[in-house]
Amino acid sequence: MTKTEIDKLFEVGKKILDYYGSPFDIKIGNAKRSWGCCNYIQRTIKISSWALQNESYEECYQTLIHEIAHALNRIGEGHGYEWKTTCQMLGLLNPQRGRATEKEIDYGAKYLLVCKSCGWKRERFRRPKRTNYSCPICDAKYNPKYKLEFIERR
Repeated sequence: MTKTEIDKLFEVGKKILDYYGSPFDIKIGNAKRSWGCCNYIQRTIKISSWALQNESYEECYQTLIHEIAHALNRIGEGHGYEWKTTCQMLGLLNPQRGRATEKEIDYGAKYLLVCKSCGWKRERFRRPKRTNYSCPICDAKYNPKYKLEFIERR
């Protein structure tokens, strides 16, 4: 997205928050795997700088609306009925938890955990303190049969 589009996105978001009398502010965050975050204590909505640089205006707009819906609901509502109703009121196309798209994304993490059985992957930006993880898809509990392979990418 261009600087102009980011400014427009934040302006639209602020107008929506002002319309509903919300004290929340919109900022750019550093997260890579989560595109947006609503912090009730700091009264901020953060949109990932990674998403702003790599995703379309529409995807970032949908993420912003998702987070505004959280800000307009009470703490602990999560992705429940009231949140979904607020999303629909705000015009969110597909109220759901998670990313706006299902495409596989390489976030450029330094470390990778991979299951040899099913191919499940989990990126890590910091070196894990332990490396004896097992695949959560193959078995919900730790199972050495499905131990994840630890790979350092760089």
